[in-house]
Parts: sequence; C-alpha cells; structure tokens
Amino acid sequence: IKIKLFLFTHQTVSAMLKTTLFSVFVVLFTVIFCLAAEIAGKWNGTLRTPEGDEFPISYLLKVDGDKLTGSVTIPDNELPINDGKIHGDSLSFTVNYQGNTYLNEGRVAGDSIKVRVHFGSEIIESILKRDITN
Repeated sequence: IKIKLFLFTHQTVSAMLKTTLFSVFVVLFTVIFCLAAEIAGKWNGTLRTPEGDEFPISYLLKVDGDKLTGSVTIPDNELPINDGKIHGDSLSFTVNYQGNTYLNEGRVAGDSIKVRVHFGSEIIESILKRDITN
C-alpha cells in the first residue's frame, strides 16, 4: 500500500490563496453586475404627498458601474437625476424641482423598488414596479 503525503509549501499555499481570491472577486463582480442590471429600466408608481395628494411618478434609471443616471417623471415635468449612486441593491439620487432638492432613496427587490422621497422634514414611501411594457 502506497501512501502519498502532500506537503504544502509556502508557494503552493500562496498560489491556492491567489486562485481563491480571484474566484471570489469574479463571483462578487458578477453579483454586482447582475444587481446593477436589475436596477436599470423604467419603474412606475404613485406618490402621496404629506398633504394627501396622489400623483403618478416614473423613474427611468440608467446604470454605469456604481453611477446612476436617468430621470424622474411627474405630471408635466421630467427631472434629471443628480448625484446618483448604487451600492448593492440600494440606490440614491437627488432631483431639483422648483428650487428645492429632493433626496430619493430606494432598495430593489425583484421587480419592485421601495422608495423614500425626502420632502423637507417629511419622508414619503412608495413601491415602484418595473414597467414591463418596454
């Protein structure tokens, strides 16, 4: 009976570690890319203002790495996204409307984005759904 004894040298362990780290990097990059791809597109929903008024809202989101661009459409206005950022399944950006800056934050879950829009000291939450007509 022959028994083979493997002795791992420092070089072998170092090569194995590099291979493992590279594999982890590839998997993480793939996951991040897939999440970014899930965020891109058109999303529709309704916002209710602190005064109780409801109006339709649409996000047209474009992704470039961790940068988010696009626009927000509300009745009679299309507003460009500013300072857009993506981190995993979360996004944030601002829009300027009538001299005010509004922070929008969201978290993607499948074909929905739970959004939080900051109106001064008020926060409005809503769920936007992916527009599957495009």
